[in-house]
Amino acid sequence: MVLVASDGLTAIEPPFGEVNYTLFFKPKSDALLGEFNAFLAAYRQSEAFEDHIARLEAFDGTDYDGPDIPLTGTGPVLRVAIDAEGFPRSFPDTDEDVPIGFDLEALKAFANERDYRLEFAVSNYEDIVFGLKAGIYDIGAGYLSDIFKNEVSAAGILLSDPLDSTSLYFFQKTQQNIRVAMEELE
Repeated sequence: MVLVASDGLTAIEPPFGEVNYTLFFKPKSDALLGEFNAFLAAYRQSEAFEDHIARLEAFDGTDYDGPDIPLTGTGPVLRVAIDAEGFPRSFPDTDEDVPIGFDLEALKAFANERDYRLEFAVSNYEDIVFGLKAGIYDIGAGYLSDIFKNEVSAAGILLSDPLDSTSLYFFQKTQQNIRVAMEELE
């Protein structure tokens, strides 16, 4: 569970839901989506994916410590839009030209295995959706999830199988936090 700025909060068990993080694919790209989902099914059985999940579960909200996955594809280009506010799922790397993040690990591995070249554009959620619908981008990444399935599906956008998921919890203030808040009111 990732909980940032949790001082004074406790999670109420059990979780009330789950968010499945996905990649979005432009309309009518069923073949590419099928190819990615087939790759993803095999990737989920790999040590790289086990490492991905372990790092995601240990993530403390501050530093992304993912692997450096150099892009080696020389074939067809896939235009990928990432969310500028997508840390840690996808974000521009300050040291490299290629974005990094949890959502991009499987995509980079897929592109390398299937010989695709990835070109990245940094955008925001709304522009990613509009760009996919208009065919400007082939794939969108970065905090994109099945929460938006109805809205984006209505626009013809396709969702990949889940990359990973996060449980959703309600939180409550701890007794200590409530006491401090009451003292501040006095």
